Amino acid sequence: MNQLKNNLKELLQRSSKHCNYQVLPTSLRNFVDIEDLAINSRYEVERLEYLLKHIDPRGKSILDIGGNTGYFSFELLEKGASKVIFYEGNNAHADFVTEASKLIAKENLIDVQNEYFQFSKEQYRIQTDIVLLLNVLHHIGDDFGDKDISISNAKENIIKNLNFFSEYCEIMVFQLGFNWKGNSNYPLFSGGSKG
Repeated sequence: MNQLKNNLKELLQRSSKHCNYQVLPTSLRNFVDIEDLAINSRYEVERLEYLLKHIDPRGKSILDIGGNTGYFSFELLEKGASKVIFYEGNNAHADFVTEASKLIAKENLIDVQNEYFQFSKEQYRIQTDIVLLLNVLHHIGDDFGDKDISISNAKENIIKNLNFFSEYCEIMVFQLGFNWKGNSNYPLFSGGSKG
């Protein structure tokens, strides 16, 4: 078990654009020592509290797209979700979720797909109760999609990608970053402000 714990910490320490973005799920806090990691939380706990005020995950299937290190997936499983299909293109993050699910005996409830979700492809039309699409679509042309896309075409693609799910989920939890590609020189909304 110590080797697995060390592997999890090493996976969290791997540097990447989106590393250390999420706090650890409650179920992992006793297993992984993160004292020397600089976790730059994006208010996961508060967002989860808000989500749970409006959605009951018990018995629901979840599709988590761009799930990072799995905070929302693991927490929703703890709250009674029946299964999670987890898409994450970052190898270290996907490996972390795979290994963490073994540590807490959830490997049969979470299906980790180590790839970027392809919104336009037929095989990605997955029927689930709830889709989590949190801070993903503003990365089109950066982390996924056409690298040469313009900002106006990116906005059109964001809408198209949202509409992709209209027939395949009962509930979507959606959050969009303010800046295209995470770059403050490219705000998606003119005259807006980031709170």
